[in-house]
Amino acid sequence: MGWLNWFCGNFVSILFLFPLIDPDLSLANHLVLEDDSVHFLWPIPLTPAEQNFVHQFGTRPLEEKFNEARLPFVFDEHRRSCV
Repeated sequence: MGWLNWFCGNFVSILFLFPLIDPDLSLANHLVLEDDSVHFLWPIPLTPAEQNFVHQFGTRPLEEKFNEARLPFVFDEHRRSCV
């Protein structure tokens, strides 16, 4: 099975955000490669409704929807759309 096998069903695209967990934000201060800080992004699979919401309103309002829905930090392939 390839990594794209999970990318089907309810999800049509991926939104990359900076980590939402505070300790992860400090990793760039400690992880440096060739004098460049390494920053991690959090990939969040989006449903068609979430993707349309981002196109219409931007990422910040979708992040608020994620917070309201208590989007889990671990990917749940069965989660419902937050919008």
